Amino acid sequence: MPRNRTLACVFAHPDDDAYGAAGSVALHADEPDFRSVLVHATFGEQGDIRDGFPASREALGSVRRAEDEAAWRALGRSPDRQEWLGLPDGGLADLPFEELVSAVARILDVEDPAVVVTFGPDGIFGHPDHISIGAATDETFARLRSRSDSRSGLQRLAHGAVPQTCSNGGIASFDRSGTRLRGRNAKPVHLCSQTSSTVSTEPVQAEQAAR
Repeated sequence: MPRNRTLACVFAHPDDDAYGAAGSVALHADEPDFRSVLVHATFGEQGDIRDGFPASREALGSVRRAEDEAAWRALGRSPDRQEWLGLPDGGLADLPFEELVSAVARILDVEDPAVVVTFGPDGIFGHPDHISIGAATDETFARLRSRSDSRSGLQRLAHGAVPQTCSNGGIASFDRSGTRLRGRNAKPVHLCSQTSSTVSTEPVQAEQAAR
C-alpha cells in the first residue's frame, strides 16, 4: 500500500490558511507523493472592509475567495482539493454542532488524510468561528478514526498555536458572532493562551488531540 502523504487543513476563513498552513505546504511542494486538501467553512463575507478597499459588503466573500486562491497560485502549490462549505461567516457557533461535523466528515471520510490541521480550543485568538470549526474537526477526526482499523490515514491531529513569546501585546477581541469589538467593549487578547513551553512542533498523538 502506498504511503499516505495527504494533509488536510480545515479552517474558518480565507486567510486562516495563509498564516496557518501555507509555509508547511511550501516545504513539501516538490514532493511527488504529497497531497493537500483545504477546507474553508466560510467565504469570510463579514470581514473588515478598510477605507478605500474596492469591495462592497455583498461582494466581499467573492473577493476574499479569489484572493485566497490567487495566493496559493503565487505560492506555486495550489491545493489538490479545495472546498468552500459556504457556511455563515460569524455564525458557526450558532449552527447545530452536528451540522458542522457532517460537513467536515463528508470530506475527511473520502480523503482519509494522514494529518489533519485545524484550530485548537483557543481558536488562536478566541474567534468563535475558529473555535467552532476546530471543535467540529476534532470530533470528526475522533469518530472516523474509531470507525475502522483499515484506514491508512487519520494518523495525526494538529492544532495551530502561537507561542506568547512571539506575540508582543494583543490583538482585537470578538463577540460571539465574530464581530470585532471596539471602543470601551474592546479588550485586546493574546494570540495564544498557551505558554511557549507547551507549543511544540512534535506530532500530537491522535487520542490525546481528539479529546
